[in-house]
Amino acid sequence: MFANLKFFQIRALLLLALLALFACKDYKERYEDPPWLGGSNIETLEAAGDYTIFLELMDRAGYTESVSKILYTLFVPNDEAFTEYFHSIGKESVADLTDDEAFQLFTLHILVNPRSRYQLIYEYVWSEEQGPNGEYAGLFFRKRTPSRSTPYTEYVKYNTDFEGDSLLIYTGDKYVPLWSKDFFEDYFAATDGSDYTFIYPNSTYDAASPLANQAMNWHNARVIPNPAKPDELGARTSSGFIYYLDQVVAPMPSIEEYLRQHLDKYGVFYDLMQRFADYGLPIVDEDQNTFYQKSYVDLPNIANDAGPGDGPEVRMKDVYSAFIPEDNILEPYINNKLLASYGSIDSVPLITLSYVLRSHLIRSLGLVSKMERGFFNDFGDPLTLTRDDINSGYMCSNGVFYDMKKVLEPNAFTGVTGDLFFIKDYSTFLFALNETGMIRTLASGYQDVTLFAPTNDELEKSNVRYNKDANQIEYYGPDEVWRKMKTDQLTEFVQNHVTFNKVTDLSGEGFLEMSSGNYVHYRNNILQGPENQYLNDSITIVYSKEPNETGIQYGITNAIKSRYYSMGKLIWFDPELTEFAALLDGSRLLNRRIKDSDTKELIPRLSFVSNSDAWTVFAPTNDAIAAARDAGLIPEDRDSLVAFLEYHFVKDVVSFDNGDPNGSGTFSTQAEAPETPNGPKFYTVTINNVMNNLSVTDMSGQVVTVDHAKADNLAQKSVIHKINSVLKYQ
Repeated sequence: MFANLKFFQIRALLLLALLALFACKDYKERYEDPPWLGGSNIETLEAAGDYTIFLELMDRAGYTESVSKILYTLFVPNDEAFTEYFHSIGKESVADLTDDEAFQLFTLHILVNPRSRYQLIYEYVWSEEQGPNGEYAGLFFRKRTPSRSTPYTEYVKYNTDFEGDSLLIYTGDKYVPLWSKDFFEDYFAATDGSDYTFIYPNSTYDAASPLANQAMNWHNARVIPNPAKPDELGARTSSGFIYYLDQVVAPMPSIEEYLRQHLDKYGVFYDLMQRFADYGLPIVDEDQNTFYQKSYVDLPNIANDAGPGDGPEVRMKDVYSAFIPEDNILEPYINNKLLASYGSIDSVPLITLSYVLRSHLIRSLGLVSKMERGFFNDFGDPLTLTRDDINSGYMCSNGVFYDMKKVLEPNAFTGVTGDLFFIKDYSTFLFALNETGMIRTLASGYQDVTLFAPTNDELEKSNVRYNKDANQIEYYGPDEVWRKMKTDQLTEFVQNHVTFNKVTDLSGEGFLEMSSGNYVHYRNNILQGPENQYLNDSITIVYSKEPNETGIQYGITNAIKSRYYSMGKLIWFDPELTEFAALLDGSRLLNRRIKDSDTKELIPRLSFVSNSDAWTVFAPTNDAIAAARDAGLIPEDRDSLVAFLEYHFVKDVVSFDNGDPNGSGTFSTQAEAPETPNGPKFYTVTINNVMNNLSVTDMSGQVVTVDHAKADNLAQKSVIHKINSVLKYQ
């Protein structure tokens, strides 16, 4: 052991001696820069002689020392390009720029760290290189720079926290897009440059030269061959890379900023958006000025320079697309569609305005060649656009901006929900649909749907209203208090008015399964849900409208109701079923003491109701229970009594007395039979569904026919038939 320790000590001493021997040597004495490397970034530009303005701008922006000491990638226009740019903005030279303007402009032309062409196109993200064969390949085309827009002042028109104030607004870092053939191939877009030149009409794209396969564009500027080596793109230096540009990259507005700069054309659209503007993340400068970051709520946040992505990796590939009609197109649409019912734009529900706006804003890059093949708007509606629909394109810092020749309508405006957006009498129901997420489902166009729409007045008569101040749907309970409607109750309420079938005729008689799982009885254009039937509260059809091939909308005079009208409640409160209810209560199958936590109303509940989403109940009347008791058919021990009672509840089917063959067959009941090797088995009944003559055969062979006058009592996700004899499973 000691011998080994001595050996390692000797080795350590030898290593220290070698370090001492060579430590004083300058590495530059041993390694010379390769002859192809050349000087530093600054030295290379100085030697070329045609980049003096870029170097002057670098100095004015305060970057000369940093670029001389740190590895950078530079995108460099020559003096002629800068002179042309300065003339275009009414300036003569760098000296005419403020310090902030110089910083903003220069930093659009740099990236920290040296990047070869390969490294510019293929990023290292999510712990792996996204090379040519990677999942995302060259799609990470946005490069973050230190450039930012100059803070500006905004007058707040609608935000309730700051209405009437003038706020200082700051923005985020600019992301510059790097376009390449590799990107267009990986994005399945046009590789001939047509997509690029459509959004950069004053730029060129190399699709044909010997270097076309290496072609790159830094935003609006084409990367041109190295003047010193025309067969190469860019120059590698001892301190990074230089790529030469054919023009200057001017300060890049976000889509938000572009709209602000062109209010003469897009003022109507922009004004609508301000109703969703928010201001947060305040910062205070050394002069105690407070600046805010602007954002949008319930809309794609086009004020965010980072784009729609969440996280640094996603932000390198995702941008917005804005399809904005000019005022002379949008204003007539608003006047004809919205103001025909609403007196002013301020009275139009925000839901409607958000749908108008969101149909023109998407969270992905829309390029013309792809849009002509079809794409999806922010709601997931399929759309097809052609070049003929667009006046022009412009690339902003966080997405592409298209000047549109037409208004883009979402499917929600053209389907069964269309009238709800535009007719003020349906604003409450519209809000309820939106709160429950049903609008997109109804507007998809992929399935048949029928919508029953009650007006605001009819809803309020049914104890349902929209509280604008609290921004919520409320219910007026038996305790005479308006409260926010609970989420599950609001969802059931809305779904009671939707069935995923196209129902074109309600003049006969039948039952509709609604998307809530509850059923509605109709007869000669008169409807009743479970609660309506119990209260003898009918609903009349006042009109029908068929807006498309898959949908139909009915206007109705009352709400379809089912609140708390469960099997347990109907059985407990039915005077003909008090004996059956008492047995259920005594066997602890029914809890009659459950109360609503707010209104304190009783909501008796069966303990097993969650075992199925569909029930048919054959409920023995008081006379039937009395006869069974006299015959000794009511078990005395609890287990047998439970099985006896549960045998009257048939699972997984709602069978009406209407002759529907789907309601006929042998079905399991809630009553569990003795266990078998294959697991639990339930006692069964056989239902024979003959029009107005429904019958049930139990396991004893007894056939019980339902009196039609006592059939078809609706409850939540179930139907109750009163019968004059108990059922027997043995």
